[in-house]
Amino acid sequence: MALVFWGCLVFVVGILVLLARRNARQKAEFWPSRRFPTFNTAELLGNFWLALLHPKAIREVDCLLYDRVKGEMGAPYAGVMLFGMPTLIVTDLEVAKRVFVKDAENFLARLQVQAMKDTDPLFANMLFFMEGEEWKNLRAKMSPTFTTGKIKRMFHVIETSSQKLVDFLRVQSEKIGRAHV
Repeated sequence: MALVFWGCLVFVVGILVLLARRNARQKAEFWPSRRFPTFNTAELLGNFWLALLHPKAIREVDCLLYDRVKGEMGAPYAGVMLFGMPTLIVTDLEVAKRVFVKDAENFLARLQVQAMKDTDPLFANMLFFMEGEEWKNLRAKMSPTFTTGKIKRMFHVIETSSQKLVDFLRVQSEKIGRAHV
């Protein structure tokens, strides 16, 4: 009886490993099949291996990937897999402008952070985390607010506020003696 149990267990685990490997291969082929430059990465972990090998914050891993795309590859963009999701890293300003301004309606799916949306309604209503039609409608309402002329007129206010923030952070860091601003 025990032999049958262990045989079935080994069989099920084997099937699960084969399915996971097949899924990983499909994900690994996402960017190459679309002729995007990409990195050679570990099959199961994607580019997440950087976070495992280098104990850094996710933001630092993003910066490391950005530097690799721009430096080693010399490419204006590259596709990577982060946490099993295909992610496009753009290093060229003109490509970024095209993605965020001219072709924005084609890039409706962005980082999805459902847990925060459920617990923080303010967070859920931020343009950066909205999706689909909701995002499209809010972006259409906000776009006229950020014309070049209006941003130029707001520059002094933004600069003054930024300097106040830097001054505040400098004072706070001197009080606790931990950070350099």
